[in-house]
Amino acid sequence: MSHLIQQFPLGDKASNMEIAITGYEVALTVYTREALPVGWATTQNNPVLSLSENICYC
Repeated sequence: MSHLIQQFPLGDKASNMEIAITGYEVALTVYTREALPVGWATTQNNPVLSLSENICYC
């Protein structure tokens, strides 16, 4: 769901990113490193990748 929110074209982009990152943080309460290492790693990387794609180098 967070992945969809970060790509949502309407509304304030910064707010959408904050909502998406919060969703990733909530997911990390379920995807623990011990229980689901691949899901945990993917969820750890998603906010970083989405932020790096949206940085403006003006």
